[in-house]
Amino acid sequence: MAKMIQCQAMLAVVVSLASTIALAQSSGSAIYIPKCAGCHSPNGIVTDEYMKSRGTPNASDPYIQRLSLKQMFTSVKNGKFGANGPGMPPFKGRLTDAEITDVVAYFRQLGTAVSAQSSGSAATGLTPEQQKQMEDIKSHNAETLKYNEIVETLNADLLTSRQAIKDGDSAPDVRTKTAKYGEAETLMMKDTQIKPDASVLWLQLGYAQAGLMKYSQAETSFMKVIELEHSVKYPNSQNLSSANSELAKIHARTGMVAGTDIASPATSKMTNNEVIQLVSAGLSDQVVATSIRQASNKDFDLSPTGLIALKKAGVSDAVIAAMQESGTAAQAAPPNVIPQPPPAPAAAVTPAPAPTPASPCADIDYLGVIQAVTGGGMMAGSNAYGGRVRNRAPYTKEVDFAWVMNGRAETGTFRVPAGQFIDVNLGVGSGPPTNVRVVTCR
Repeated sequence: MAKMIQCQAMLAVVVSLASTIALAQSSGSAIYIPKCAGCHSPNGIVTDEYMKSRGTPNASDPYIQRLSLKQMFTSVKNGKFGANGPGMPPFKGRLTDAEITDVVAYFRQLGTAVSAQSSGSAATGLTPEQQKQMEDIKSHNAETLKYNEIVETLNADLLTSRQAIKDGDSAPDVRTKTAKYGEAETLMMKDTQIKPDASVLWLQLGYAQAGLMKYSQAETSFMKVIELEHSVKYPNSQNLSSANSELAKIHARTGMVAGTDIASPATSKMTNNEVIQLVSAGLSDQVVATSIRQASNKDFDLSPTGLIALKKAGVSDAVIAAMQESGTAAQAAPPNVIPQPPPAPAAAVTPAPAPTPASPCADIDYLGVIQAVTGGGMMAGSNAYGGRVRNRAPYTKEVDFAWVMNGRAETGTFRVPAGQFIDVNLGVGSGPPTNVRVVTCR
């Protein structure tokens, strides 16, 4: 966001000065009126109260008159901060050196001509039509200045929010984490109401809500980012990438999270509607197919009617094929299958076998892959992947994992505290790890 206030008038209004200020019209005046008069006034005497509060100088101010033409040239070309906040923007690249020289000379000439006159008598040289045109310019500039003040506030809130989330991420205890994420959420909820078309504010709000484990609300915020970016001609690819990455993390928890509590994987089902939501969020076929394969409980409608509905919703053939491969636990038996005869009754009652000892991994749940974008440079196009693991036992366990990443078999051992879940590092690759499994526990 620009830190310098744009004082260039948006209306190309040519205003003639009164005969009481006998200045010859020059190329300097032709530049000054549309480029400079909106802030400095056409006669060089600032009358707008807001511009006065910003410290905008008059052409006749003694310290302006003491400046050399070279000093004035440098200020116009490179810009200058005002006495009480953002001031004149740089005109480098917008005016040539010759044009800057002409407008500086004209401004100096204005100051010399009006130094003995009051601002009231000098302003009377404008016709009513010219007065109205200048008032329109001042009104537009005042709106621009007020808008820039709002933007400055939003930028400050963004910095505060980012720091709060960073502090929350590194906080050692839940209370501090909640307080920091809550601070960021409060700021961004306020700011998204002030400027609801700024996707970066929704993105930051989603980060805060995800930190508070308000996954449903975070999903809505990230979806808003995607909606806003797709509505503009030149979307911000970084915001889109971040929103899609965060949505992938949330969707990886589908079937694991209800509200703010970890739920049993068997309590939630992935259905056609969930698949359509993932596709509508702009996730790639690979990410959606991976989520389908990793879902522990599926209930897809793969009937002709269901397949037609999926296709109309924009679901690709590759994703539909993944749904068909994964199937559903409640699939009906295929037609025209000859039923098998019931087994013959046992000749004699045999004693029940001894109970099988519980597996040392019975209390360990592997809950799926979590994806995070790693960034650019040499890592561009690669993602970091983690696996979420939960230990339901009343004591800490060491868990041996095996998986395949980038076509290479990998193994790792991770300590999972009692009654908690952790995200283990499965590495970086262009695609998610496959064949992730728990090998042994102790």
